[in-house]
Amino acid sequence: MKNTMFAASLVMLAISPSVQAAAIDDGFRNPPKSCALQTWWHWIDDCVTREGISHDLAAMSGAGISTAFVFSPKTWGMRPIVETIKR
Repeated sequence: MKNTMFAASLVMLAISPSVQAAAIDDGFRNPPKSCALQTWWHWIDDCVTREGISHDLAAMSGAGISTAFVFSPKTWGMRPIVETIKR
């Protein structure tokens, strides 16, 4: 009985590294949302258009960026564009 338990333990230890390696590999290929890429996105003056925003967001998404923190010195005039991004 003890020999069987010992043999089973050895088999589990031998299999364990490959299972752990697969889990780590999967974690890099499909990271959890809490580990997704984020970026700062600065808008300078009024040089922002809906078309430009859409293009930039598509490029960010294609690069794996899930969140952008937007900064603009003139946010008071950007309300319609900001509302568009939230959708």
